[in-house]
Amino acid sequence: MHKVNIFNSIKFSLNNFSIVLPFLILALFEVSWLAIWYYAPRPPVSIVLAPLIKAFMGEHFLHYPLNFLALPRLVFLGRVFIYLAFAGVSIAATVAAVFQKEVEKSSVRYWGNFNRAVRKIPALFMLGIIYAIGLFLIYIIPKLIVLHLVGSERFLTIGYYGAYFFSFIFFVVMESALVYAVAFLIVYKHGLFSSIKKSTLFFKNHFAFTLFLVFSFRVINFALVLAKFKIVSIINKFFPFFPEFTLVILGAEIFFLLISNYFIIASACHLLLTKEGNK
Repeated sequence: MHKVNIFNSIKFSLNNFSIVLPFLILALFEVSWLAIWYYAPRPPVSIVLAPLIKAFMGEHFLHYPLNFLALPRLVFLGRVFIYLAFAGVSIAATVAAVFQKEVEKSSVRYWGNFNRAVRKIPALFMLGIIYAIGLFLIYIIPKLIVLHLVGSERFLTIGYYGAYFFSFIFFVVMESALVYAVAFLIVYKHGLFSSIKKSTLFFKNHFAFTLFLVFSFRVINFALVLAKFKIVSIINKFFPFFPEFTLVILGAEIFFLLISNYFIIASACHLLLTKEGNK
């Protein structure tokens, strides 16, 4: 029965891909942010944004081809704010849509779902802060350990890649433990910390499926993150006359984040609803 539910959860996400709309809106925010900074060196956008790039990154990042190398950092900073502000609402609206499709057997009421999510913004924002703090610690602690333990610069690069690997594994575990929290918050109307606790317990009881689900999609995101770190080397080696390849990497990252976010949340929520029932 457990295997059937797992298969059905993934199948549900494939068959109801139209409920990707909340995450599509989130991706459009990211695309808009990327477009704004892409045009930052050009009038009339440069009137506002060019001085910021000049002040914080240097005037040389306003000129071709270095302007493309500034985009990954700018997109990352924008993603932090976009996700803190809107990711919780997107997740909550998607969870509500899964509930309507799976439990109520009704059409999706997008506007009502967004209103429902907005009413939970304080709890969703706090959950986002907890998630962000966890992500920061997961990212920074392995790097600090590497700097402390690696005595030779010869092994420093290997150590850094090892740190990124362990950061990714810890990230997968953390997201797996929290992936059901919004469903408990929105569908079952638990408090924030109760939702986190129940999400962790549900993850423990469905450990293999949840890890498989999160890992399968996030490994693609992780590969694109590594590609961003090595973007200068990639361009120099494979695309020396095409620095615009940076846009390909950033566009692919936004697209696969959209796909990953949708399938992880929709499949996990469907499994939760089929296991817990409509309480």
